Amino acid sequence: FGKSDKGQGVKTMTKVVIVDDEFYFRQYLKSCIDWEGMGCHIAGEASDGEEGLLLVEREEPDMVILDINMPIIDGIEFSKLI
Repeated sequence: FGKSDKGQGVKTMTKVVIVDDEFYFRQYLKSCIDWEGMGCHIAGEASDGEEGLLLVEREEPDMVILDINMPIIDGIEFSKLI
């Protein structure tokens, strides 16, 4: 996963954000995957779509892991907004 830095041969970590209203599922995702081994860094997590939009705006992640069924803004609407 890691990405090269404009041909410099330096790999940077892929920035990941998790947006899911289920606390235990977010914890599971963070613990069951060797993110660092895959060249990824969890930049943050959010518990609903509204919080997730603010997080994505602030962190500018490379990847968003997104739940579809969430309160306030669901995953489908969220994906249209980003």
